[in-house]
Amino acid sequence: MTKGQMEAEISKVLVSFEKEYLGRGPVEGKAYIVQDIVLMRVKRVLTAAEIHLRKDEEGIQLVKQLV
Repeated sequence: MTKGQMEAEISKVLVSFEKEYLGRGPVEGKAYIVQDIVLMRVKRVLTAAEIHLRKDEEGIQLVKQLV
């Protein structure tokens, strides 16, 4: 398996895991293997309610408390 294939498989598994076990997950994810470290970048993780809340400082603090 090439490095790119491993990164793609890690991305797929982590996105699936979050959606299945947490009930939500990112729309898109990308894993990067750098030496012995795996970095994961995810996009659009917030729910619609969290996106609405982040419009002001109080809402941002509420979202941070949930995570």
